[in-house]
Amino acid sequence: MGIAFSVIISTHPANTLEAASDQQTLDELSERCGEKAEESFKGKHIGYDTKSNTLSTMTYEHHYNSKLNKCFMVTKISLFNLTEDKEIITESVITESLNDLNGNKTYGLFHGYNIPGSKPSRCSVLDKECISWDEWKALIKPYMEE
Repeated sequence: MGIAFSVIISTHPANTLEAASDQQTLDELSERCGEKAEESFKGKHIGYDTKSNTLSTMTYEHHYNSKLNKCFMVTKISLFNLTEDKEIITESVITESLNDLNGNKTYGLFHGYNIPGSKPSRCSVLDKECISWDEWKALIKPYMEE
């Protein structure tokens, strides 16, 4: 005596449409996050200090975190030591901050010297302290990749 099995696979059109709609909403939220980050970054620029012969730059990256439903931006300010010919020698100081753009809340801050083995003068994300650049990157990763 044999046993017969049958498998029925059904793709419900409503589920497919719902998934497409969810992706469209996610794309729109991500796009708005990018626009908000660009708007808040406008006017920031490179600065040159003639007295200390240093150059400061400011860069940013943004990410819409769908799990938290928040728009995050990491802003990085770097200070570079220059030669007399204004060529970059080293990146001496790094400051990064993790911010929720819609909630106007700072989630974390890193400030330290770019010297191997040195500990940052400030490194924390919410209530978690960190003691290195690698720890900082690990702490902000869930906010910038979800």
